Amino acid sequence: MQRFIEIPTPENVNLEFELAGLGSRFGALLIDALIQAGLILIAFLAMIFGSIDFANPGNYSSIVIAMGIVLVYLIFFGYHTFFELVKNGQTPGKRLFKLKVIKKNGQSLNFLDSFLRNILRIADFLPGFFLTGSLFIMFSSKYQRLGDFAANTLVVKTLNSEKPIKANIPVSDSDTDVPIINNYPVNNNEYAILKEFMEKRSKFGAREYMFTYRLNKYFMKKFNMEKPYGDPYEFFEAILKSNS
Repeated sequence: MQRFIEIPTPENVNLEFELAGLGSRFGALLIDALIQAGLILIAFLAMIFGSIDFANPGNYSSIVIAMGIVLVYLIFFGYHTFFELVKNGQTPGKRLFKLKVIKKNGQSLNFLDSFLRNILRIADFLPGFFLTGSLFIMFSSKYQRLGDFAANTLVVKTLNSEKPIKANIPVSDSDTDVPIINNYPVNNNEYAILKEFMEKRSKFGAREYMFTYRLNKYFMKKFNMEKPYGDPYEFFEAILKSNS
């Protein structure tokens, strides 16, 4: 069942996000688990073949074994934190399923947020494979697992990435008197807000995504568009161009 949440911003704009449910989150988790398993296997093979004494194959260093154990923990706990910080809340699995992690106030995660939500990840797997995590997601109103509650985070769906619908704006021929048709008429206030956003969006930082999502949804509703733009910035440029 689809669930949405509205998050107020410091600019007094309510941004609406669709929450990610159990199915998409489990799919993303499975992809990430496969990648983690591959990384662990590659690392172990590199350590084993790099330290083995072929004259004495049974003589493995205790240091190598200890390093292997530490490596497993680093990959298990550090994988998600690394990608959530470097890729703005998206691991490879989440990116594939078009999900991302945000704070409950709509901002991006910092190190403490990501570390806290992921250090509790092991509790989600108790007593069996992701059982506790699944139950928390299923029965919480915002689809949060234990780590999300502890870090005050949410997993939401990202902007739609379907192929954009090209703006069909006929341009008048210089030899004729055919007028330009405005397919995206907006009032002066809407035009001013959109123009200012496009000029200054690089200065918004983590909040750029939230404003993009909200503006994209607003203008799609205004123009009764059934299919979303994959690239909302092309959509915004088309609106500005048709009203300039």
